[in-house]
Amino acid sequence: MSLQQLVFGAGTITQIADLLDTAQAHSVLLVTGRDSYRDSGAQRAICAVLANRKVVRFEDLSPNPTLADVERGVPVCRELRPDIVVAVGGGSVLDTAKAVNLCAAQQAPPEAVLKQSSLILERPRPLIAVPTTAGSGSEATRFATIYVNGIKHSLAHDWLLPRAAIVDPCLTYSMPPRLTAITGLDALSQAIESYWAVGASADSQLLAEQAMGQMWPTLATAVRAPDPNIRLTMAHGAYLAGRAIDCTRTTAAHAISYVLTSRYGVPHGLAVALTMAALFEHYAGGSSFQVNDPRGAMYVERTISRLCTMLGCTSPLEAGEAWRSLLKTVGVETNLQDVGVQPNEVDRLVREVNAERLGNHPVRISPEDLREILSRAMCG
Repeated sequence: MSLQQLVFGAGTITQIADLLDTAQAHSVLLVTGRDSYRDSGAQRAICAVLANRKVVRFEDLSPNPTLADVERGVPVCRELRPDIVVAVGGGSVLDTAKAVNLCAAQQAPPEAVLKQSSLILERPRPLIAVPTTAGSGSEATRFATIYVNGIKHSLAHDWLLPRAAIVDPCLTYSMPPRLTAITGLDALSQAIESYWAVGASADSQLLAEQAMGQMWPTLATAVRAPDPNIRLTMAHGAYLAGRAIDCTRTTAAHAISYVLTSRYGVPHGLAVALTMAALFEHYAGGSSFQVNDPRGAMYVERTISRLCTMLGCTSPLEAGEAWRSLLKTVGVETNLQDVGVQPNEVDRLVREVNAERLGNHPVRISPEDLREILSRAMCG
C-alpha cells in the first residue's frame, strides 16, 4: 500500500481484503466504537475477511479521545505487535487508533509523546482508517486530538497519516439525523477554516472549495431525507475537507471549540459550529483589522469575499445569517446558551481558548475581540 491510498465508493468496505492481503497482514489490531462498528454494517461486511487472521479488538472508547484511552490501548498494541491496525468508526475512534498506534511504537510514555513530538522516534504499524461518519476527516490527516485532564492536545506527525482510507458512504447510512448534522457541520467548518487559514495555499483552497461545493447545498437534505447519492456526496466532501485541513490546520472556530467540549460536553462538531456565524460577522470591520496572514489585508479581504460568494452570500454579515439558518434547518442548537453556557462565563472562556489556533486565523483576535465574538454567539 502506498502512503494515503484512497478507496472510495459505495460498497468499497469489501476491498479491505485486498489491502490486508497486499500488506500480508496476519495479525490485526481492530479499533472500533461501542456500537458504530455493528450499526454501520462494517462488522457484517468484514467479519469473513478477518476470520482467518489473528484479531484483537480494542473498543469501549470515550466520546472524545482521552489520554486514558490511549494508555489502555498502548499495551494491547504492544502485546499483539500487529501487522496492521484497522480503525473503524467516527473521528474519536480514528484519532484514538492513530494515537495508540504511534505511542505504542515509542519508548516514552504516551503523555510525554503527546506533549513532546521530539520523542517520536519509531515508525508505527501501517493503519487503515474506515470512517463511519461524514465529518471529522481524520482518515485524511496527520493529526490526532487527545484530551488530557480536560485539556486538548494535538498530536501532529507525518506518521499519523493513515496508510489507506476506505471511505464507503454505505457505512454512514445508519447515522441518525442529529449525528449527520453535527458531523456534517464539523466537515463544513473545517473546509471554511482551511480556506481562510494563514496556512492556506492555492492547492488547499481548491480542496476546501470542492468540499464546500459538495456539502453546503447537501447537508440539510442529508439530515432530513438522505439517499445514497446524498450520503456519497457528504462522505466525499468530508474527506476533501480533511485533506484541506491536513494542509492548513484549523483556526478560531476550532480554537474556541475545545473548551466547549471539555467543560460543557458539547459534541465537537456542534462546538465548532456555534461560533462560526459570529466569526463571519467579525469580518464586517473589513480592512480595519490587523491581519495575521503575511499576504496582507487586501488578500484577506479578497479571500473572505470569495468565501462568502461560495456560500451564496454577498457579505460576511449575510454569511453569518446563512450559517445560523443552516443550524436551525438541521435542527441543532444555535447559540451558546442552548448548550449551557451562561453570559457570566464569557471571561473564563476567553482565558481558556486554545491560543495556538488563533495564530492561524487570518485576522488577529484580541481578548476583547474574543469576548465580543463569544457574546454574539451567546444569543445566536
